[in-house]
Amino acid sequence: MTAAPELRSRALADANPVLDVLYESEFENIWGLLQRLGISESNLEDGVQEVFVAAHARLGTFDSLRPIRPWLFGITVRVACEMRRRARRDMPTREAVEVLVAEGSSGPEQQVIARTLVHDALDQLDFDQRAVLVMHDIEGFAAPEIAETLMTPLNTVYSRLRLARAKITAFIRG
Repeated sequence: MTAAPELRSRALADANPVLDVLYESEFENIWGLLQRLGISESNLEDGVQEVFVAAHARLGTFDSLRPIRPWLFGITVRVACEMRRRARRDMPTREAVEVLVAEGSSGPEQQVIARTLVHDALDQLDFDQRAVLVMHDIEGFAAPEIAETLMTPLNTVYSRLRLARAKITAFIRG
């Protein structure tokens, strides 16, 4: 990770002590989730800031009887969706990855290849499927929690998860 919590906006830090604590505790989670949702390295810092600005604006609507992480992840998913709408990120093409594999790369190159294949596979998904897959398979959220966070029917979450997994499998198999 190239950024650290000390990079936060002064306006956020001064705005609300609860938000400051939330920022400190959830910065890395939000950073990682934005990465997995397809936000480029160069836009991650802006994305994290957008998430916490939106959280600050909505803090009054948060139900304190519920866990805060799913609420914050819901905001993160919406911010990532908007950021992806504004700009597409540059990823190596599948053909470039296949050239690296054919050349017999090993070590760190293999990690880059694997990471690129995962990102390319995730890029095949529409954003709703990607959000559900990332939240369930990578972040470990239960389907009912995802449904509530994304304000989506539970059966829709299961359907998106099934379709996302099928598309990922088909992409990897070529």
